[in-house]
Amino acid sequence: MSRYNLTVKKNTTLLHIDEQGRISPKDDTLRDLGVAFGMDHIMGYFLDIYEPATADKEESYLVELCTKFQGLTKSHMIQLIEHYASEEDKVRLRVQIEKIVMDLPF
Repeated sequence: MSRYNLTVKKNTTLLHIDEQGRISPKDDTLRDLGVAFGMDHIMGYFLDIYEPATADKEESYLVELCTKFQGLTKSHMIQLIEHYASEEDKVRLRVQIEKIVMDLPF
């Protein structure tokens, strides 16, 4: 299994993928989010969006998507990564994104 964490842009709007595959803002709330993505031999590609732990509360997952159980597509995964990733992460993770496009393990 490979897992990569993104440095998320501060105060980001949470996105939602509807049944038709359209990505839209889930709400207008701006929040600090954590995003992790990767590939697992059971779940396929996965993407997790979570609120990081603070002194008062534990980390809580807001969205957990994978190709096997939720039907996450490669194009949706790339769109979500590009939405949440900082510019530095887009450069740093270029090779992993290219491997997602070519359906290669990373």
